[in-house]
Amino acid sequence: MLWWDDEETAAWAGEVVGLVDDDRFDEAAKMATAMLPERKSDIDKAVLYAVRGVARAGLGEHDSAVADFTRVLEFECEGERGMAKERDTRNERGLAYIKKGEPDLAIADFTRAMELDDSFVDPCYHRGIVRLDKGEPGLAVADFTRALEIEKNDTPSFCGRGRAYHEQGKNDLAIADFTRAIELDGEDDEPYFHRATVRVAMKEFKLAVADLDKALELNDEDGETYTLRAYCHYKLKQRDKAAADAEKAMQLSPDLPGIDDGDEFMNKADELEKRGEWGEVAALASAELSKAEETDDPGVVHYIRGRAYFKRGDYNPAVADLTRAMELNSDIDMECLLYRGMAYFRQGEHDAAIADLSRGELDGDTDAVYVRGCAYHEKGEHDLAIADLTRAIESEPGVAEAHYHRGASYMMKEDHARALADLNKAVELAPGNAMMHVMRACVYDEQGDETKALADVKHALRLDPGNQEARFTLGAILKKSQGLKPALTMTHGGGTMELFSINLNEGAETTTGGGGDSFTRDLAKLHGAEDWRGIVALATDTLPEVKTEVDKALLFRIRGDAHLKQDDTESAIADFTRALELKPGKGASAYMLRGLAYFQQRDYDSAIADLTREEIADDINAVYIRARAYHEKEQHDLAIADFNKVIESEPGLSEAYYHRGAAYTEKGDYARAVADLSKALELSPHNAMSYILRGYALSMQGKHRIGLADLNQALRLDPDNTEAREMRRFIRQRAKGRM
Repeated sequence: MLWWDDEETAAWAGEVVGLVDDDRFDEAAKMATAMLPERKSDIDKAVLYAVRGVARAGLGEHDSAVADFTRVLEFECEGERGMAKERDTRNERGLAYIKKGEPDLAIADFTRAMELDDSFVDPCYHRGIVRLDKGEPGLAVADFTRALEIEKNDTPSFCGRGRAYHEQGKNDLAIADFTRAIELDGEDDEPYFHRATVRVAMKEFKLAVADLDKALELNDEDGETYTLRAYCHYKLKQRDKAAADAEKAMQLSPDLPGIDDGDEFMNKADELEKRGEWGEVAALASAELSKAEETDDPGVVHYIRGRAYFKRGDYNPAVADLTRAMELNSDIDMECLLYRGMAYFRQGEHDAAIADLSRGELDGDTDAVYVRGCAYHEKGEHDLAIADLTRAIESEPGVAEAHYHRGASYMMKEDHARALADLNKAVELAPGNAMMHVMRACVYDEQGDETKALADVKHALRLDPGNQEARFTLGAILKKSQGLKPALTMTHGGGTMELFSINLNEGAETTTGGGGDSFTRDLAKLHGAEDWRGIVALATDTLPEVKTEVDKALLFRIRGDAHLKQDDTESAIADFTRALELKPGKGASAYMLRGLAYFQQRDYDSAIADLTREEIADDINAVYIRARAYHEKEQHDLAIADFNKVIESEPGLSEAYYHRGAAYTEKGDYARAVADLSKALELSPHNAMSYILRGYALSMQGKHRIGLADLNQALRLDPDNTEAREMRRFIRQRAKGRM
């Protein structure tokens, strides 16, 4: 607890604090109690109550600990130390509330600690654990993700989020998180155990045993780990090993509960859903409904099948099943209305979608409001669309798609200022989504700002070279602009389009036996329509049908690419990782695309690791993205070396000169920076950012008047650019008396 960590406190309380640090809690509690009457100031008493609270918590006296921490909060303390006192005490009291079995009070304390200091990782993590234990995995994922934004290598948060993803049925994401936790700390048995539980759910028993072997190597006193390994050995028909593990588990944990199979249909359906095998879910539900004897709750079975059809993109049977489910069981109307409304929307039946999503049962449901807003937009009822999308944004402000669609509605109303505000936010939230940049380019184009429109659409094409809408928009803008030629854009060597053709050739014979051509046609059709969700569904449905690891790796790569197209970088990384696990050493395209996904997540170390793989050593696109990652990490020499290679290969790429110039600027090599930024402006003369950076570099060389001229030009190109205004003010102050 840092608020008491100062020399003055150490002078009189060092001994009792030392007892707590040494886990000598009984002695610490007694000494703090004895010292309380001796100290007169409120802050000294607060320190002693805090020390005693920690000691009592260590002794398991949680009621007394809560009482002590509450007393700490009653003492006044001003300034930064007062904030730290409340922050740390709220966190400690929250932990005590967990032990007392009062999760809501714990959440309240952790929330207040986070409000006081948004860089404090502990309450984020602990609130995530409480929410996970309360059965709120979605909220838990949000907390663990926030913790990882604060501390990107926090192993417990990766473990916690992996558990939450598993509860949500997102097993590939769970495995990715547990794998990352293991990479960060290979001496902790917990991530091995939890990764094994996911692999058991996916019926990957051999991989699960390998994880459990490692967990027991690190901690051989855990009965639950032996129990799970016994189950895996049993499923692998290794009966002797299963019996030995079961006996060991009984010795260590005689009260460990057995496995309750429960309802066979529901358990099987849940297992298939967690793996995303929606075709199998639908088939299982159909078999259940066809049984001669009456199914316990046919309404629920129809709902499960209808949801499975929706996930597969089969919207007509989805609507039929969800309608029947509501006829049979009114208790599930809310879930059925939401999925039926979304199915109607996907079918283009916007009035029917709006009717379902406006039902009272869904009042306040953010998903329903969001989809209804999209339906209003498609109908051209933009005021209603904006009202719904605004409600969705107020509820979940971090959803890029909501800002995107509201921005599109504002654009249709010719309210360009609000459209740009929303699309700027969408780009901020999802910088790797090409369509966000395309839509913003359209707004800039309508405003007559060709420079910004071109910059956005070219960036979209760098993110997604196969994006037909971006190419169409680029052509339309260039038709208006005499003398302008498209800037050179980089393509994904071994990336999306090339990977697509390679995958089809590899998979045509092996994926479905005689059905390879059908798979190829379906995939080509979906790709041509840019239906990335459809590709995800197709790959997911095909995975259970393939037998070899090579074919599975192929499908994971296809699905990962589709996830990346939707800016779902977590799912993309999970799929590329699975592909590489199944087919190690032969995954050039998977390494390339996973590196891009890591870069978009700002996980620069992981991006660099992938983009440095021998398999893609000659891919100039990998070198460019790696250079950007090095630059973000402020490893400027490495960044410059990579940008040198890019420029040698692609001498007309203005962005490479700009970023190399930025790296030189940050190194203080202003002469080279000015040379690079001048070349960038020669290639792209309307780029305000190049003028801003060159102006700064010139000023640092003492050329203040020329630098100010660059800043003025930047403001002529982009009058609202606050960075240009701040830089101009900086240069003017720097130049006073020396111009």
